[in-house]
Amino acid sequence: MNRRLLGISGTLTVGEEQPGPKLVIAESCAGAADTNDAPDLSLRSLRAQVEIKAIQSALKRTAWNRKQAARLLNISYRGLLYKIRRHNIVPGVEHS
Repeated sequence: MNRRLLGISGTLTVGEEQPGPKLVIAESCAGAADTNDAPDLSLRSLRAQVEIKAIQSALKRTAWNRKQAARLLNISYRGLLYKIRRHNIVPGVEHS
């Protein structure tokens, strides 16, 4: 069974064949530095964006059951609560 979570500019695929997530970036970031509206490509920013999308997807999939979402993400319940607060994730609001 494959579960797909929307990533930054690609797909975060969690599969049974490998332990842990596999990040696939579908769109090239080449040339982004040439524009004035270049996205923030720092590792911290990219990680936060992927984390937000993964948490939102898990919460949506579990109808905001945080215990089930934490199990789905393979993190502790308290860890999920911390990340929800840190990223200001609320029901019905999509961060981009």
